[in-house]
Amino acid sequence: MLGILGGDDRCPIARSLDVLGEKWSLMIVRDCLAGSTRFSRLQSSLGIPREVLTARLASLVEGGVLERHTYKPESGRSREEYLLTEAGRDLAVVLLALGGWADRHRPSTREPLLRFVDDTDGETIGAAAVHRDGRIVPRDRIRAELVPAASA
Repeated sequence: MLGILGGDDRCPIARSLDVLGEKWSLMIVRDCLAGSTRFSRLQSSLGIPREVLTARLASLVEGGVLERHTYKPESGRSREEYLLTEAGRDLAVVLLALGGWADRHRPSTREPLLRFVDDTDGETIGAAAVHRDGRIVPRDRIRAELVPAASA
């Protein structure tokens, strides 16, 4: 597909941005990770226009990041909420890494709005790259390796 970038589908970054690259998409995922799953709460938290939120939610559902579920409050009509899929929950690590990058390279002088914690003990956590055996790889030893296209 690669509608946003029109790039090569062999690139995992291009494939990810095809689903997540639109403005507001990662902020919606952030709020869903923090427990905001209902349209009104997402709109209020983000300050996003209704039509934009509707489009982004539809895109994230189509991309397999969110699932739409119907609920009915005791007094009221049926409404929808948006729950993270496994693919959506996997983005917690991506957002954790983005937040860590911002804390290191674009720090704020204000009190943080967001922190990532271990759900079992409430301790603040950070992202790390690890080998298959669990050894941590320092950031300065990580590089991307472009694989040349196979000859025709």
